[in-house]
Amino acid sequence: MKILMLGGTGFLGRHIVDEAVRQKCDITLLNRGKTNPGLYPELRHIKCDRRSGIELPKEEKWDAVIDTSAYFPADIRKAMKVLKKRCGHYTLISSVSVYADAFAKSVNERSPLVPHVKVDTSSVTHENYGALKVLCEEELAGSFPGKALIIRPGLIVGPHDPSDRFTYWPMRIKRCDRVLFPQNGRTAFQIIDARDIARFILKNAAAGTAGTFNAAGPQNGILMRTLFNTCVDALNTECEPVNASADFLEKNAVSQWNDLPLWIKDCRENISAERAVKKDLTFTALKKTVIDTYEWRRTVKAPLRFGMKRRKELALIEKLQMKS
Repeated sequence: MKILMLGGTGFLGRHIVDEAVRQKCDITLLNRGKTNPGLYPELRHIKCDRRSGIELPKEEKWDAVIDTSAYFPADIRKAMKVLKKRCGHYTLISSVSVYADAFAKSVNERSPLVPHVKVDTSSVTHENYGALKVLCEEELAGSFPGKALIIRPGLIVGPHDPSDRFTYWPMRIKRCDRVLFPQNGRTAFQIIDARDIARFILKNAAAGTAGTFNAAGPQNGILMRTLFNTCVDALNTECEPVNASADFLEKNAVSQWNDLPLWIKDCRENISAERAVKKDLTFTALKKTVIDTYEWRRTVKAPLRFGMKRRKELALIEKLQMKS
């Protein structure tokens, strides 16, 4: 395939590019040149801020466009103005944040979406992110019917993950003999390896697949306890969990999701990826994702963005042991 990437040097984008290179696709990257600017010197780059208008070589066409950087409906309108007659297929990366209740008992592609009629389109915030993605989806579906593939990922993990939420657990467990762990180990979350999404997108772009697909990880999620045990088995069999009740964690100002990444009390995600599985979405083994994420992150000098400081964790562990 001849592919135009809108983005391509961040997290998911670089995995898509890596897979496209592996498959010997003819790939061009269009972006501002600000994120990892030295990446892929062997590939063709078009330096351009899409929000100021996309400029492309005259008459050039692409089999597929893969868009990882659209956050506003205007981004899609401007892209379609230039690319509608110059590409055969368009993939948009959206998000499960489009769902009105992503933690409902069962969520599929037909589930209710967040209200988006009066959303502020001047900037992206935590509050309006999902609504803006809905508007992007609607803009693309209306402009390019029958040729648009919309991907709604859940929490994407793996090497180069800038959030460090999943990454916290392999790094902490590898380096420590005792780790504070939420006693409600039955909390379940869904994750998906970025490389799985990359393979799914390229295969379905080549096939001309249209429609909307959740890419949210295995059905019924992964238990926190399973993640912990997998990290121990893969990286440090000497590490032991120090179990803390939700009540203890709350009383000691340990925040869900941030201090203990991935943990949300009594949460069980259940977003269906059945449609995508029927189109050959596959899931990397958790142990491989754990190992590969650790091997990448140990080479990064910057501290983790999320997770409690080790000093605070040790103080809480000591407090728990004094109580027992």
